[in-house]
Amino acid sequence: MSVNEPLTQDRPDRPPWLCYGSAPLGVAAATFAALFVDPHLPHHPYYLWFVCAFAFTCWYGGVGPSFLNLLLGPLALAFFVMRPRFSILVDSPDDQFGLLLYTMTALGLFFLHQSRKAIQAIAASVAEQGSLQRTTRGVDEIEALLANHLKNSAMAERRRNAHCRVSQILIGASDSGIAFRLILQAVCEAVGWEVGLFWLVDGASEKLHCIESWGRRTDVASEFDRASREFKFSKGEGFPGRVWKADDVVMVPDMAKDTDLTRWRLAANVGLHQAIGFPVRHGEELLGVMEFIGRDIGDVNEQLVELMNSIGSQLSQFIELRNAEKAIREQNLDRNLARRIQEGLLPKAMPSLPGFQFAARASFASEVGGDYFDFLPMTVECQDCLGLAIGDASGHGVAAALLIAETRAYLQALALMLHEPGTMLSLANRRLAHQIESDHFVTHLLVRLDPGKKNLVYAGAGHCPGYVLDHRGCTKAVLASAGPPLGVDPSSDYSLSSEIALNPGDLILLFTDGLSEASSPEGQMFGEGRLLDSIRQHRKLSPDEILNTLFQAVTTYSRRAAQSDDATAVILKVEAN
Repeated sequence: MSVNEPLTQDRPDRPPWLCYGSAPLGVAAATFAALFVDPHLPHHPYYLWFVCAFAFTCWYGGVGPSFLNLLLGPLALAFFVMRPRFSILVDSPDDQFGLLLYTMTALGLFFLHQSRKAIQAIAASVAEQGSLQRTTRGVDEIEALLANHLKNSAMAERRRNAHCRVSQILIGASDSGIAFRLILQAVCEAVGWEVGLFWLVDGASEKLHCIESWGRRTDVASEFDRASREFKFSKGEGFPGRVWKADDVVMVPDMAKDTDLTRWRLAANVGLHQAIGFPVRHGEELLGVMEFIGRDIGDVNEQLVELMNSIGSQLSQFIELRNAEKAIREQNLDRNLARRIQEGLLPKAMPSLPGFQFAARASFASEVGGDYFDFLPMTVECQDCLGLAIGDASGHGVAAALLIAETRAYLQALALMLHEPGTMLSLANRRLAHQIESDHFVTHLLVRLDPGKKNLVYAGAGHCPGYVLDHRGCTKAVLASAGPPLGVDPSSDYSLSSEIALNPGDLILLFTDGLSEASSPEGQMFGEGRLLDSIRQHRKLSPDEILNTLFQAVTTYSRRAAQSDDATAVILKVEAN
């Protein structure tokens, strides 16, 4: 123990005043026991109470209180011994022996305590020296671990930066080739590789072909790019094909010993020895392979594989997005082309007949539709007549548009030779029934107008009824379809109606169910009643204006909801004299 250390250093758990207070308390308790308790005990030497007091303070207080008790104990004992005779001499053999026994016991315990402290100090010194040696060795180990940690941290930071850079490249990429090249550069610079190549699966040939490359040395990169573009690898063929077949990371530790030397002779010339490849997948489908070449690829650890899988996932999403955008562009081109073709099939202008006004309009639910209208020149007994055709194919889109185009072509060809609407529909039905599938059909209404006789006849094939309204708006005739739709039954024949005379102010309305079946948000259809009310209310307007108000009324009724069906209408108005 150092001289500067407090005497209670070995008992830091007790406050000093309590430690030092234990000495006088122990002596006082021993004196009390010797005076008042010991006389009542048979054959009990009173000085044993002082021995117990000294042992107690050694245990409780530590070195300092024990030393204090060593000084106080003999004084109390002597006082107790001398008090009966008021003599300063201790002449009784028993008293002398008791005092000597107490003193020897106290000194023995004191020196034993001090020896223990010395032994503890020596042991602590030895332990400190051993700890110092271990600490020295530990410092070297810590330095090595710290250096490795810093290296790994720097690598991890470069990889995180590469990941962020790839994300930025893909977000702002407008050209796929540039994006792939920048991504290869980001990966090579982050990991320390020399050359990177991206191989994409060609869907037509089911082979990998190189689309982009990057290298630290431009001359080496150009050589690899030129050599790689000469090849297309199937699954299992060449290094990219081996990555495809393995569907996992593939590493070649020594390219000189590998069988795929076709492109890698270039690597040996510039000191590149190792290669690694990563698959780029979209779900279970392989989209491409990233191939990297370097002097020392390093360990393929979990962090590297995780980085490349993440980049591969981003690339697959980018590729799928670009493919989807390409498909959408192609579909839009196809739709626009189909729309232009269908619009080209509709009449470019309204017929010009003295005493009659015409208007027609078709509105499609998608780019192409299954509704149509047409005007067919006819000749009856050397008199020029006009056919008014309106039809609606089942379904929507391209299939319905093709079916309508076929129907229109048949009727136009028949109009060159025939003039009777029932016969024309019967012949067209037979052709369509043998060519279209059973779940497809066309509803049709064909009207023949005789401008000279001012009358009309018609034949219908499952189509919405047409209406003839007089100058007051009253229903003069209903052009109902008696036969089934075209294309359902090849044996169906369509009869011709009787003649319907036309008078000045009469109005003929033909339409498809896209108008009458337009629904409100509550699910209520517009209906033929509202349709006829709109026509009657605006019958004095021109045919074009009547159609404008009709279509506007339907749009307002449906509250401008997306159109669910094609809508077409034809209006013929007989001019007043």
